[in-house]
Amino acid sequence: MAEDPRQPCPPSPELEALRRENQRLRELLSRAAGAPPGSAQDCANDPTLTAVWHAVEASPLWVVLSTPDEGRYLRVNQAFLDATGFRAEEVVGHTSLELGVWADTQTRDEVLRRLRSEGKVLGLEVPRRARDGRVLRTLYSGHLIPCPDGPCLLSLSLDISRQRLSEEDLRRSEQRFRRLFEDAPLAYQSLDADGCFIEVNQAWLKALGYRREEVIGRWFGGFLHPDSLPAFNANFARFKDSGQVSGVEHQMLRADGGVVHALFEGAVAYDQDGFFHQTHCIFQDVTHSRRAEAETRVSQARMRAIFDNSLDAIVLCDDTASFVEVNPAAGLLCGYDPAAMAGRSLLELAPDGDREGALALWRRFLAKGVLSGEYTLRRKDGIIVDVEYRAVANIVAGLHLGVLHDISDRRRAVDALKASQERLSQVIEFLPDATFVIDTQGRVLHWNRQIEILTGVPAAEMVGQTDHAYALPFYGQRRPALIDLVLRPDPEVAGRYRHFQQDGEVLYSETLLEDFRGQGPAYFWNTATPLRDGQGRIIGAIESIRDITAQRLMERERSRMEGQLRQAQKMEALGTLAGGVAHDFNNILSAILGYAELAQDGASQGRDNRPELGQVIAAANRAAELVRQILTFSRKMEPELKPLDLNREVSRALEVLGHTLPKMIEIQADLGQGLEPVLANAGQIEQVLLNLAINAADAMPQGGRLSIRTERVDLDQDYCGQHLASRPGPHLRLTVSDTGQGMPPEVLEHIFDPFFTTKGPGKGTGLGLATVYGIVKGHHGAIHCYSQPGQGTVFIIHLPLARRDASAPGAATARVAEPPGGAESILVVDDEQALRQVAARMLGGVGYRVRAAASGEAALELLDSGEDRPDLIILDLGMPGMGGLACLGEILSRDPEQYVLIASGYAGSDQVRQSLENGAAGFVAKPFRRVELLGMVRRLLDGRHAPEPDPPA
Repeated sequence: MAEDPRQPCPPSPELEALRRENQRLRELLSRAAGAPPGSAQDCANDPTLTAVWHAVEASPLWVVLSTPDEGRYLRVNQAFLDATGFRAEEVVGHTSLELGVWADTQTRDEVLRRLRSEGKVLGLEVPRRARDGRVLRTLYSGHLIPCPDGPCLLSLSLDISRQRLSEEDLRRSEQRFRRLFEDAPLAYQSLDADGCFIEVNQAWLKALGYRREEVIGRWFGGFLHPDSLPAFNANFARFKDSGQVSGVEHQMLRADGGVVHALFEGAVAYDQDGFFHQTHCIFQDVTHSRRAEAETRVSQARMRAIFDNSLDAIVLCDDTASFVEVNPAAGLLCGYDPAAMAGRSLLELAPDGDREGALALWRRFLAKGVLSGEYTLRRKDGIIVDVEYRAVANIVAGLHLGVLHDISDRRRAVDALKASQERLSQVIEFLPDATFVIDTQGRVLHWNRQIEILTGVPAAEMVGQTDHAYALPFYGQRRPALIDLVLRPDPEVAGRYRHFQQDGEVLYSETLLEDFRGQGPAYFWNTATPLRDGQGRIIGAIESIRDITAQRLMERERSRMEGQLRQAQKMEALGTLAGGVAHDFNNILSAILGYAELAQDGASQGRDNRPELGQVIAAANRAAELVRQILTFSRKMEPELKPLDLNREVSRALEVLGHTLPKMIEIQADLGQGLEPVLANAGQIEQVLLNLAINAADAMPQGGRLSIRTERVDLDQDYCGQHLASRPGPHLRLTVSDTGQGMPPEVLEHIFDPFFTTKGPGKGTGLGLATVYGIVKGHHGAIHCYSQPGQGTVFIIHLPLARRDASAPGAATARVAEPPGGAESILVVDDEQALRQVAARMLGGVGYRVRAAASGEAALELLDSGEDRPDLIILDLGMPGMGGLACLGEILSRDPEQYVLIASGYAGSDQVRQSLENGAAGFVAKPFRRVELLGMVRRLLDGRHAPEPDPPA
C-alpha cells in the first residue's frame, strides 16, 4: 500500500549532521568572541581566532569573516570556496557587492538591519550567487564579534539547495499522489480504529453517490446493508489484527437507496511503535457481475428444466458421436435408461446396423456445423422410429447438440391422408358441380372435370398452383375467393358476395360476373367447407360452383312480369276506387272552403281569422298526405336509401305522436343501445311509424298502450323458412304493438291489400297499411303481423343493416327561422294562376321583384324580350305545351349560368332527377310552405348549391 501522504518525513542523516556541526561552530565562535579587542586585520591574524579558524576550516558550513558595513571579506573557509567556485585570492579583500554574491540585495539590507538592531542574524534563508551565476539556497546566521578597530561579522551559511530541491520534489510527488488518489478508478477508503472514515476518494463517492462531508467521520457500518452488518462487526477486529483483508464482499447502500455489491482488498498501516494506525482498502463494484451470475443461474435452471421436461429428445455428444448426456425423452425415444446411455455411441442406433452410413452423416455434420432433416433410428427393442432432427455442432468446443422429434405418427397420418386424398379425388372427379380443393397453403390439389368444362382451364395447368390462381378464370385477377374464407375469415372479402351466408362451417354465396368468358352475365351459386383429417384438424378446403344463370334470368323475367302485373292491379284498384278517394278529397276540400269563407267573412268584419286559417292549412296538409300516400303506393321506382339512425327517426315520430294521439293512450319506447344504421329513407320510415301508430290508436278508442321497440337480430335459416319474405343475416327489428281490439284471422289475411279497410265510410281509404307494406318491401325488408281478437296487435318489421363501407347517416337538419328576403329578380313559371299569384305574394312580401309566366313558351318570350335577366327562375315541370323539362333545356342553352329551381307535385321522380342532371340548381316539392320556398330561394341566390331532395311521393 502507498504510504499516507499526511505523515511527516523523518530528517535525513546529512541534515542532522549539519545541524550538529552548526551547533559546534557556534560554541567555538562564542569562546573566540571573548578575546581582547584589536583591529580587523589583527582579528584576522589573532592567534586565538586563528586557532578557531583552523577548527572551522574543514567545516561543511560556509564560514566567512568580513567587515560588517562594507562586507569586505577577511577570511573564508574551503566549504565557501567549493560551493561558490571562487578562489581565495579572488575573494579576500573584496566586498560581497563587488563579487556579486548577493542574489537579492533586499535580503542583504535585511541582514544589515538585523545586525545593527540585534547584533546577530539567526536562521535566515538567503539566496547566494556562485561565480558561474548559479543561485544557491542557504540558511544564514551572522554574529558580530569584537575586534580592536571595531566588530567583525562572522557569517555561517548552510547550503540547503539540495534540501529545497528534495522538498520541492516531495511536494510534487505528494501532488501527483493526491491526483492519483483522487482520480484512481478504484474506490479507496481509510478507516480509523473505531471503523470511522478518515478518507475516501472520488471513485468511492461516485460509486455510492455521497458527498465527502456526508462520509468523513461517520461509521462504516452505517453505509452497509443490514444483511452485511453482522459480518463486518464480527470480522473488523480480526482484520485489524491480521493486517490484511482479501476477497471480502459487502452490500453497501447508495445515497439513492440502491445496493452496491463491493469486493474489498486492503491492509492495515501501523505507527512507528507497531500499533494500529489506519486501514487502507479499495473495493470493486461487482453488482453487475453478481446480477449476471444470478441471471446465469436462473437461465441454467430454466435450460435444465427445458432439457429435462422437453417432449422432444435432446442429446449432447462428443466428437466421437458418443452420448455425453441425454434427457428423459431421448431415453424414451431410444428405449434406454437415460443414465445408461452416457458413453454409448449414436452410431449404434443406425438402422440395419449401417454404421458406415451413419458415420458419413456424422462427419458431414461436423464439417457443416449445422444439419437438419429426417432419419430412421433403431430402438433398443428393434422397433424402427422415424425422427425429424436438427443438430448444431460445437455449442461448446467438442460438445454437439441434437434435437430429435418422433414423426412416426405423422408419417402414418400422411400415408393415410394420401390414401384418403386418392379416394376423395375419385369422388370429386365425378361430382356434377364444378369443384376444386386446396390445402391450408392455398395450393390447388384437385380440379375436377366439371370445372374444366366451366372455365376452359385443364387440371394439368391448375393443380399445384398457389397465390389464388383458381380465381383467375372467374375474375381475371388473383384475389381471395369464398374457399379462402373457410381457412381465414375476412369480412371485407365476404362483403363482395351476393347473399353471403354461413351455416356452421359451410359457407354459401352468390356471384354475378358481368361478362364470363365473353358470353355475357353469369350467376354462380358457391358452396365451400373445410376438409379435416382423422384427428379433426383442418387440412384444406373444398368449393363447389353451380351455374344458375338460366334460373336467375328466368327469375328476373318473372319478377319483371309480376311487377307489371302488380302495377296494373294497383292502377285498376285506383280506378275502381277513385270515387272513394274523391269522397275523401271532397271532405277535405269542403273543410278548406268552409274555413276559407269564414276567414274571409271574419276579415271583412275585422275579426281575428287565424284559427280559421289554421284549419285551412291543416286540411291542406291532410290532402297533401293523401296524395303522397296514393303516389307512394302507385309508383314503381325504388326509394332512395341512405344509412339511417333508426332510433333517431323513432324519437322524432314519438315527438309528433305525443301531440297527435289522444291523451288516454300511453306511449312506451324501448330503444336498443348502440344500434348500427340501416339503409332507409327517413321520410318513408316516418310515414311507416305514423301509419302504424294511427292504426293502433284507432284500435284503442277507449285508450290503451302503444309500444315501440328497436333491437338488433340475426335471422337464421329456420326463421326465414317460417317467414318466407325474410332473408337471413343481421337486421334491425322494429316492433310496434298495441293493447287494442285485435283482429280475427279473416281480417288479418287482407290487412296489406290495397284499399282494404274495416273503417266506416269516410274514415279511411285502405291505403295506410298497403303503403307501409310497399315501403318496407322497397327497403328490402319484411313485415309480419300477429293479432287475435281482444289480444291486441303486433307488427314486426325487419330492416337490413347498412354495409360498413356505406356513408354514415348525416346529422339531423334542425328547423331554422324563416329565411330573410332580398331584392333580386325572380321569374315564376306555372300554368296555374293561383299558384303564380301565391308564389308572387310570398316572394314579393319579403322584397323580391317578381315576374310571372303561364307557360314555358311565355317564359322564353319574356327572356328573349331584352328585359333584365332574372336572378332565379322557378319552373313548374307539369305544364301543357312544351312542358317544364323542355323549357329547362331551352333556358340553359341560352344561358348555362342561369339558376333554375324546379317545382312539381305530381311529375314522376325520373323527370325530377333528369332535370337535376340536366342542370337545374334545385327542386322544391308541391305543395310547398312559405318557409320552404323562401329558404330554398335564399340558398340558391346566396350561391349555395341546394341539397338534392328525395323525389316527390
